[in-house]
Amino acid sequence: MAGMSMGRPFIIDTDGARTVGNTLEAIPSSRQGAFEKLRLEPYPEGRYVDFLADESNASRIITDDEVAAIMALHREGDSVWEPVKDYGNLKVDRYHDRSLFSGCLFGRLTAHLPHATKEHVAHCVMNFAERAKWDATVAGFDAWKGPAGNDVMRFRIHAPPFYDRDFVTLHVLALCDGAGILTYQRFAMEELSPPSSKEVRGKFGCIATLIRDHPDGGVFFRSATVMDPKIPFLPKWLINTFIPMEFNKWIGVLSQRCAEMQKSGITAASLPCAKAFNDYFPPPEGMPAASPIDLKPESNVPGEGESKDRHHGEQSAAQGPAQGQALQQSPAKSPAKSPTKSPVESLATSPVELAKAQFVEDHGLLKQGQVDQDHDLTEGSPRKGKSNLTGYCCMPCA
Repeated sequence: MAGMSMGRPFIIDTDGARTVGNTLEAIPSSRQGAFEKLRLEPYPEGRYVDFLADESNASRIITDDEVAAIMALHREGDSVWEPVKDYGNLKVDRYHDRSLFSGCLFGRLTAHLPHATKEHVAHCVMNFAERAKWDATVAGFDAWKGPAGNDVMRFRIHAPPFYDRDFVTLHVLALCDGAGILTYQRFAMEELSPPSSKEVRGKFGCIATLIRDHPDGGVFFRSATVMDPKIPFLPKWLINTFIPMEFNKWIGVLSQRCAEMQKSGITAASLPCAKAFNDYFPPPEGMPAASPIDLKPESNVPGEGESKDRHHGEQSAAQGPAQGQALQQSPAKSPAKSPTKSPVESLATSPVELAKAQFVEDHGLLKQGQVDQDHDLTEGSPRKGKSNLTGYCCMPCA
């Protein structure tokens, strides 16, 4: 089931979508040529942002080095992720460089679901059939088998009062230390699933979602995502303003669905994804750690402009997005430890406790910064009225 990622604290599963219970479709003969264009090449040296800015990478499959880069970004603190909203068990941050993505929010959602299990959460989020039962934004999913553990996915989301949006991505499932999984999607070639006349093709950057045990019990959930649903007329800052609230609502519905499953007697062990948390084989000792990735503020990447939306009764075609957007990457933490123990290391009394303490420290769970509840997502942007927007811009297929 799993393939070894040498020298990494995770394994890329060789059959990610099916591991969590999804059914893959046969590749249509008309698209065989597009699938054959997918190429496996070493992840290039340099910054992750430069990698995603290169549109030619839409045909490059996801490798363990790319997963390592986004996992490093996941772990960064307030110097990279600016606190925006703190709802207690849910915290929303945004990436510090606001010039990226033509104004679209690059957000990070960190949540603690104290009464859920990681298997229930993963099943609710990653299993297509289950996701459609509780997530009102979901319009549908399609998936096909790609090379080297990659899945090709097309997911569709509702965007009322506009037409549905769809996105084409590559996807991998990374198994992390037996207690967690990371599901990662990144933009892919449009020809893998050509645009339909029924939806407007949005512009996708990435989404990386970590689901694992929380040291205080329950589930630690963290997702970093950026996408542009191509909603016309509405300024980006206005859409961004509603995203923290939509994140909070989405997590609430997810928690409720997990509770319903548990109450109905659906056990964690019975779910397809359960094996993903029990099929981890650690990399050999002594393997070198990932090299740090350079971090420098990036200038704004010019956008392609808004594609025209099709309103009901109009026949204009959707404009496809240009592939690849700049995504800022942070340096990976050095594996070297200081001779002086950190506070969490001093409290650890066993290898298990040390691992737990290190997780708490790595993911910034020791301290909660003061967050202004009325802090806006963009400087100088007024808040106007209440949102009628749904969560279409928040949580694509994780």
